[in-house]
Amino acid sequence: GQVLVSGSKRMKCMIETKEPNKKNCVRILTGTIDYSGSVSRSDFDRSKYPDTETGAECLRLRNVRGYVVDHASVESRLSNDESIHEFHLDASEATILTGRDATMTSKAFLEGCEGSVDVIIDPQCSSGEWYPQREASADSVRKLAPQFRPKGVGYI
Repeated sequence: GQVLVSGSKRMKCMIETKEPNKKNCVRILTGTIDYSGSVSRSDFDRSKYPDTETGAECLRLRNVRGYVVDHASVESRLSNDESIHEFHLDASEATILTGRDATMTSKAFLEGCEGSVDVIIDPQCSSGEWYPQREASADSVRKLAPQFRPKGVGYI
């Protein structure tokens, strides 16, 4: 395993899944990758997570925050070049999921979610925590696909 570093900062990660039974609403986790590698070399407590043998590799995040985002009502704006609608993640509205100030676990935050999960490594983000939402063209109402949301590293 290895620590991922992006320049002088560690790499960010965004995880997104649909909010159960609520159209146009998602649950989002943001955090910083502090480990990428083999599950067997990670420091996960195997007694707490017995099914970790399913996958051989993992990402471990720190400073994880959870958000419930309703795309119909979230604060949004046009990007500087006016090609993308961006949405705002306000840290004051986040649920802290790791560290001393955590109010719940990530597992508890995602309770009930059964949809697919997008993992966006090194997501695009404008200053002030503004993230791409959808194209700004007049006929675009669909969310920007996850493969177009990282800075070029990728998604899972």
